[in-house]
Amino acid sequence: MSSRTTRLFFSTLAAIILVFVADGLIILYANLPSMTKQESYNISFQNATVIAQDNEPTATVIGAPTLITYAGTPAYEVMLDRGMIYVEANTGRVLANTARGPISCEQSMATTN
Repeated sequence: MSSRTTRLFFSTLAAIILVFVADGLIILYANLPSMTKQESYNISFQNATVIAQDNEPTATVIGAPTLITYAGTPAYEVMLDRGMIYVEANTGRVLANTARGPISCEQSMATTN
């Protein structure tokens, strides 16, 4: 390769790397508030696991609970070998339990009232 071709190659490579780095920094900066904002809830990840096991004692918990928003409410999604249990992060109330099979809208409304 000639020196001009080598310089062109490396300058193009440097420009591409800079674009990727700048793009990564923009994404990081855009998500910084959500990454640094640490919410505090009355129920911990461990408590959510215990609540799920209490509701389905014969089921096995798979992995750690995930903090999500369930119908506008902060909740832990606890994955079991039979389904999911959603535990409200502030009160520990079970919002939904799919380990017992799908529920109808009427059943869901009856448990929330």
